Parts: sequence; C-alpha cells; structure tokens
Amino acid sequence: NGAASMFIINLLVFCRNLTSLFIYFMAFLVFTFLLIKALLLNSPGSEGPDLSFLLKYVIIFLLAGGAIGALIAFKIPMTAMPELVAGFHSLVGLAAVFVAISAFLNPEAFNLGTPGNIKLGSLIEMSIGAAVGAITFSGSIIAFLKLQGIMSGAPITFKGQHPLNALILISIIGLIYLLCSTQSSNLFWILLIVSFLI
Repeated sequence: NGAASMFIINLLVFCRNLTSLFIYFMAFLVFTFLLIKALLLNSPGSEGPDLSFLLKYVIIFLLAGGAIGALIAFKIPMTAMPELVAGFHSLVGLAAVFVAISAFLNPEAFNLGTPGNIKLGSLIEMSIGAAVGAITFSGSIIAFLKLQGIMSGAPITFKGQHPLNALILISIIGLIYLLCSTQSSNLFWILLIVSFLI
C-alpha cells in the first residue's frame, strides 16, 4: 500500500548523502500521509472510533511529544547528540514492539480480525514489526551505553558469534512462520524474547 511504499522511499532517502532538511521533509510527508489515511479510515460512517475522538488524541500526543522533544533539544548540548539519537532510536523500536503487542492482543481495535483469527498479511506485518522493533531497541541501547562510555567502545565479539546470530535469525524466521500458521500467543512472546536477544 501507499504507506509501505513511502516508508521504503524514506529508508532509501536516509541511505543517501542528502541535507537533513530534505530528510526531515520526507519524514514529514510520510507522517502526514499516514495521519490523513488514519483520519479517512476513521471518518463518520466507517468502522472504528469517531473522528473527533481520534483527532483529540492526535493533537494531545503531538503537543506532548513536541513539548518533550523541544525541552530535551534545548537542554542537550550538540556534543551529546549521538547519545540522544541512540536513546530516542531505542524508544522508536520499543514503540514498534508495543504497537505490535496491542495489535496482536486486540486485533478488533485495528480491524485486523479477532484473536486467533488475525488476517495473514496483518499478522506477518506485526510479527516482522515486533522483531525489528525489539532488535532496534536492544541495538540502540548498546549504542547509547557505548557512546556514554558505560560500555567499552570495542566491538562485542566472541567465538561462534556469527553462527549464533545466524541461528537466532533462522529461529526468528521459523517463529514468524509458525506464528502465522498457528496464531499461538505463546509463539508471539517467544518471538519477542528471541528478537530482543539478537
């Protein structure tokens, strides 16, 4: 769909050596597109919460997030920006995990089906989102600790590291397949735990 396409385009943009203004503009476009899509899906006459109810919470969380972000931006010196980015990035990963958990536990709220009978495409999407979010969270925490000097900046290596990482990756793929086949909640939690470990 359009949201997935814009997300992929945004990832490609981040891989290029472009100005930060252009990158922020692209991120703004993606957010605006997703917001408009959410509002249209929840307009009067469609399934889901009332439009005024949705708008109220969008405005509340935009103001709260903007206020917190502005406060942190004014207090953090530029020399600490890498640590700040790593810290915020870990929260992005954690947010993806929580979204996947809420969608899995209460799929009716997202029009994804019912518990134990979630649409296959949605289940694949939330499984991958949960796994990538968990990996992002743990990786960003390690980056933050290294940048703060709490952990050694040396690479974390040990004998058999690559085969172990390959085994964990294969396990994640296998768990996603089994989860989509059985829709077992136990497999969902195991998938999250394994993803946090990588």
